[in-house]
Amino acid sequence: PSPVEPMARMALRDPGRLRDAIAGSDVRLVLCGHSHHEAFGMLGATPVWVSPAIAYRLDVTSTGAFRGVPGTAFSGIRLGGRDDGPVVTVYPVTTPA
Repeated sequence: PSPVEPMARMALRDPGRLRDAIAGSDVRLVLCGHSHHEAFGMLGATPVWVSPAIAYRLDVTSTGAFRGVPGTAFSGIRLGGRDDGPVVTVYPVTTPA
């Protein structure tokens, strides 16, 4: 769940159903976004990556309120071979001063 309470309320109601649906499948990574901050977690044995936003970032230190701050980034994802786990890199986007 997001550290920002309003975003955490938008979580899956029953993530165990998704975990069970992908267990034993060829799913190697669950991707999601629109949380305006990056995050990593596990759903059973499957890694979950939340990508940062390209419009603005969410201040994760403002845990009780949704507060946007300047900055953008995007994710680069490499799945690798069958026995390798995914590699995720966050690329910050800088704007000229």
